[in-house]
Amino acid sequence: RIVSGEEPLVLLNNNQSTGLFQTDETWSAWIWSDHNPSDEELQDLFEAFKKERDFGSRTSITGHPDLAERFSKLVAGEMDCQPKLDMTLESYECPVVKAPRVEGQLSHPKEEEHELLTTYMMAFITEAMGLDPVLDKVRETALKHIENKAVHAWRVEGKIVSIAKLGTETDSHQSIGLVYTPPENRGNSYAGAVVAGLCGLIYQKGKCPSLYADKGYASSNKAYQNIGFVQKGAMDIFEMKKDTAEE
Repeated sequence: RIVSGEEPLVLLNNNQSTGLFQTDETWSAWIWSDHNPSDEELQDLFEAFKKERDFGSRTSITGHPDLAERFSKLVAGEMDCQPKLDMTLESYECPVVKAPRVEGQLSHPKEEEHELLTTYMMAFITEAMGLDPVLDKVRETALKHIENKAVHAWRVEGKIVSIAKLGTETDSHQSIGLVYTPPENRGNSYAGAVVAGLCGLIYQKGKCPSLYADKGYASSNKAYQNIGFVQKGAMDIFEMKKDTAEE
């Protein structure tokens, strides 16, 4: 997995069988392993993590359910709190897409739509990720997305009704993320249309589209399955929060 950001973190345990990856301290750290690591192997990785990151008042860990829970207990012990299951992600890939028959076309947001894209991204971060976004930071990221054409939009009569973003590429796959449709446009298969459009662009590279969806949103999971995405496994996100209330 490729990690990018201002302060990316890539850690491996001593025998390089288990890794921890994090874009920066504002995002969840992802833990991966090629086997079921021993307690000693996880402790080794945790000690390295502790040296590199200040856990602060909030930290989250994402990974295979059992592995993420075991590692989260180590982090929670250091933070003097309890790990809480925040979300379960379903991972999907789409060997063959079945594009919905929806009016509209795929395009990129324009410079003059910067504030609209910012609004959609703010809503996505709040609704889908449960985080409190910083407006100026999101506005800056939205402008970058417009400049590098990473975000695509589905338009109906010239208006943006849904967005999605091309993400990380590997030798065989490319991810899709930032899928957001404002409430007034939901129920019209616009998200399926924009995601299907991105699938087509990924196929042109000879790669397979992939994405993650919150298992708790049955409608989103069904929408992806309806256009050809198949489940590949689950990932849990555990959150650790210090009690910052005054005694």
